[in-house]
Amino acid sequence: MGIVIAVAIAFVVPFILDANLEPSADRFSSTEDVLEEYVPTEVLWPLTFSSLDRCDEVSNGELMVANFDCRNSQVRITGLEDVTNPLLSTVRSAQSLGYEQVDTTAVNVFTARALQMNPELTKDAELDDIYLVNPMYSANPLASDKDTSYVVTFYQEPRSEVHDGVLVTVEVTANTADGAYQETKDIVRSAATHD
Repeated sequence: MGIVIAVAIAFVVPFILDANLEPSADRFSSTEDVLEEYVPTEVLWPLTFSSLDRCDEVSNGELMVANFDCRNSQVRITGLEDVTNPLLSTVRSAQSLGYEQVDTTAVNVFTARALQMNPELTKDAELDDIYLVNPMYSANPLASDKDTSYVVTFYQEPRSEVHDGVLVTVEVTANTADGAYQETKDIVRSAATHD
């Protein structure tokens, strides 16, 4: 009987204690915290996306890339400063995320379409242009080979003499093209700056 009680205590007590522990202090409390930690342009342009608030932050060892798991899609965000040619920088950002085949012919100005989805977007996000890369098969290491990805970039022209333009790049990956495009639209609609 003593052995049974000892075994029960050894296996049950840790689960009870673990259930009562507070969440790890290492976890981020908001999307903005994740972006501040990983996106290098955050100080120059604190751009955030409220649609990512429902997602979990994940880490796969990528430097200067914020990764989110949104259940049906994965999102990667990075930033580039001192941008003078946003079209060319969009191509280079897509290539740096693993899409070597992307060139300028694959990039479309998406600003007018985005403003139809959210007329206050340029004001709320303090942005000047949005670019959308044609859909591709995923290069995202968190996704499977058959998944579809969109890369959308947000460009802010120079706001001071301190720096040139800033480009924030968002890659959205889902197992269907429709799912990836819908998530991309949600991200575009929810773009805004934060304090």
